[in-house]
Amino acid sequence: EDGDTASVSGGVLHISHNNGTGYFYREPWSIEAGVPVTVEARMRVENASVSSPVISIQTKGGVALISVCSDRIDAYDWISGGGVYYNGDFTTFHTIRIAYDGARRAYAWVDGQPALSWSLSGAAGQDGVSFGSPLPIGSHDSYWQYVGYSKAFVPVPEPSSLAALGGGVMGLLALRRRRR
Repeated sequence: EDGDTASVSGGVLHISHNNGTGYFYREPWSIEAGVPVTVEARMRVENASVSSPVISIQTKGGVALISVCSDRIDAYDWISGGGVYYNGDFTTFHTIRIAYDGARRAYAWVDGQPALSWSLSGAAGQDGVSFGSPLPIGSHDSYWQYVGYSKAFVPVPEPSSLAALGGGVMGLLALRRRRR
């Protein structure tokens, strides 16, 4: 049974994750291999330990995914065979951007500062651009002020580059929601 709930209050999407799946995505199975993608979200999380919300780019040629825990963000580096981490307090709102170069590298920034760089496996993904809680384990609360994306590699988070994300800004209520 899906124990997750999603609600919007004051322009903020709140996903209450409780052993269900509160997962939003766009363009499933439609982003071709080699297409670079950038996703930016302004969000925070509470009580994320056993499970955590994710921000993900999944194309026919690669999967770039970060988990946002209360005290860090992390990703899996396929070349080193281990995790890469960026420590911080994610119980307060932060702007997180991940950019996939369309080949085998992904990068993350937190509040405009470089945070992570990691290698991808090249395995295909199905969810396009996604965020939320895809796994039906654990519990946490996440709050999302906005999520935007672009089918371009937009690596430098500065005000002039945000216009590139404007064409892909997702209306939170218009997103498809997957329930398993």
